[in-house]
Amino acid sequence: MLTYEASITFAPHSTVTGLSLSLDGTTIAWSESNGSVNIYQSMEKVYEIKCDGIITGLAFNEANLIISDDAYGIKSYDSSGNKLWSYEVPGGVSMLELTTKFIAIVDNLGRLLTTDFNGKIINSNLPYSSVIKLEPYAGGIIIAQEDGGVYCYNGDQNIWTRPKRGDVGESITALGISHDGDLIIGREGYALVPGDEEALELEIWDVSRNRLMTRLDLNNRLLQVYSIDNQTVIGLDDGSVFLIEGQINEDFKLNDPIMECKYPIKTLSICNNSIVAGSWFYIHGLNPDGQTWIVEHQGIVQYSVYSQNSNCLYFAGDDQNDFTDTEPIGSINIGNQPITVDKSELTLWFEQKEVVAQLSAEEIYSNDDKMTELLNTNSNVNGHEIILKDEQFTNLLSALGDNIEVNNNSDNASEDKEFDGESLLGELLDDVITNKPLVANAGNDMTYQSSDDGSAVIILDGTATKNQQGKVIKWSWTDDSGREISTLAKFRAKLSAGNYRFELRVSDLEGNSTADSVQIEVI
Repeated sequence: MLTYEASITFAPHSTVTGLSLSLDGTTIAWSESNGSVNIYQSMEKVYEIKCDGIITGLAFNEANLIISDDAYGIKSYDSSGNKLWSYEVPGGVSMLELTTKFIAIVDNLGRLLTTDFNGKIINSNLPYSSVIKLEPYAGGIIIAQEDGGVYCYNGDQNIWTRPKRGDVGESITALGISHDGDLIIGREGYALVPGDEEALELEIWDVSRNRLMTRLDLNNRLLQVYSIDNQTVIGLDDGSVFLIEGQINEDFKLNDPIMECKYPIKTLSICNNSIVAGSWFYIHGLNPDGQTWIVEHQGIVQYSVYSQNSNCLYFAGDDQNDFTDTEPIGSINIGNQPITVDKSELTLWFEQKEVVAQLSAEEIYSNDDKMTELLNTNSNVNGHEIILKDEQFTNLLSALGDNIEVNNNSDNASEDKEFDGESLLGELLDDVITNKPLVANAGNDMTYQSSDDGSAVIILDGTATKNQQGKVIKWSWTDDSGREISTLAKFRAKLSAGNYRFELRVSDLEGNSTADSVQIEVI
């Protein structure tokens, strides 16, 4: 098979949670789960920022970097790492997008507010709620809400509203702008009768004229939209990628897919006229000459950015397994020629194989300080008590694997609780020995007080789900009728007064699945 030579470009300390590139392609920034943001320019580290909360947005405004987090709000830094300004958003920020006129922010209650590029609030009382998606458009912003509402806000007023469809609601699965400047919407309509198929559609709107250009039925949910010059590509959750070219009109139809990636499309772009899609653990590509190629990543591909300046594609992701090392940020040069390799060789670029030097008998039995280095300062060699450093103990556990026996009846248990070493060791050994199952947790039953309009915004939270062997890869919330209402671990919904039951079903990398339910009452 064909592939591109890939390399480890950056080695993060924890899971990558965001990736952004400056407009000129010379500066790259990424965020990590530990709250840090790293900025590199021309492959040299410029500065690092540490935030208290989880980073929820990264965006470059020329040379300045704007960062949002779920604890404080938004901050801006110049190219040298100096903080230019900050704006506190009560409850933190869940989403950040830049337009040519203003910064669009969604707080953790789903409300939209705007600031200028100096951090001064423009409007904090906009009529949008439960916002789930944002898409910059013609100097303004396209807004999608949980209830299926779609709006266009130009910074001063709402200039367009998409009519809602469906008596029992709908959801928006994707937003994007076509090469013609039209709005592309992925829509999921809920079935009216249990057992009926839900409607999965693609809509294309001329927002400036409030005109529906076309509506097409799809076999799967639309997830990604990307356009450049005279081409638009869209990606679905079955892994299929479609190309849209030419003028879009009422007679527009989708041709056959140009790529079949088998798994949901997480990233999509056009790089040097090559169509590139991130799906599962792979980067799939289609070159202008018709050649297809594939690059494997150590993690599930979730982020990618393309630098036209260097012709390089940078990508990152997480294998969603707490028991493996942090996955690297990789890169490939689209300008190079693809090479032919065996499929087994796709992982070679990120596999770190330790080379162990061969020692002579004299070296093995010589008197050196190697054993001393394995002991901490509290070790008692004469008393036959050897305490390994954390790193060495971790390596020992890895070497022993599952063949470990624990003696829980030690007569020499320490009474000193200042450092609970026994508890720490017990937890480590327990994780190694015990095959802990996946256990869904839909949260506690809750009662909400409705507002003046007779409704309440409720939160369904399944993040307490326990999974020791590998992270959850699929979340599915359903209502009483069995209709899927969300695929997020945590989300908000607006309910009228009444009693509701929701079920959470989760699946992990090992193929295990389990479910839990929660009762919600709105009074």
